[in-house]
Amino acid sequence: MNDSVTDVSVVAATTRSFRDAGLPAAAAAPQPATSDDELAPLLDRLGNRLGFAALGRSAPRLSHRPELAVALAPPLAPAAAWPVTAPRPLRLLSRPEPVAADLVDPGMPPAWFDWQGRRRHVARAEGPERIAGEWWRSAADGSGERDYYRLEDADGRRFWLYRETGADRWYLHGLFA
Repeated sequence: MNDSVTDVSVVAATTRSFRDAGLPAAAAAPQPATSDDELAPLLDRLGNRLGFAALGRSAPRLSHRPELAVALAPPLAPAAAWPVTAPRPLRLLSRPEPVAADLVDPGMPPAWFDWQGRRRHVARAEGPERIAGEWWRSAADGSGERDYYRLEDADGRRFWLYRETGADRWYLHGLFA
C-alpha cells in the first residue's frame, strides 16, 4: 500500500469578507514569501507531517519527451528558467493511457475517442505538434515521434492526446485545467 499524499483539499463551510472580519486591506492580498527564511517554517511543518522526501518543486529537465521534461527539485533550490513550448496540460498522466479513437486521416485529430468507458466527441482541436523522439533511446521505450493534439470535448473538458507516427495507436497523456 502506498502511504504518500497525492492531493490536499481545503474546504470552507462558511466564509466572511475581509471587511466584515475587521481585517486591514493588506490582509486581502497577502504578498508571497520573498526569502527562504520566510518559507523555512512552513517547509519544516510540512516536512514533519508528510516526510521531507515528499517536499519539492517542479524544475525543468532537458528532454523533448514531456514525461521526462520535469524533475522534482528541493523546495528551496534556485529557480531555473523553463523553456518556451506550446501549451502543456496542468496534469500530465504518469503513463500515457491507450485510448480508442476515430482513425479517419493520419494527419487529422480524431472526431471522437473513448476514455474511462465513455465516448467523448471532439468539439475543438488544435495540432498536431510533432515531438521527436530522443535518438539515444530505443523506440521500444516510447521515444518515437508523436503527434500531439489539444482536444476539447462537447462538455468543455480539455485533453492532450497523441498518435504515434506510423502507427494507428492513440494515447491520452494529459488533462488541461
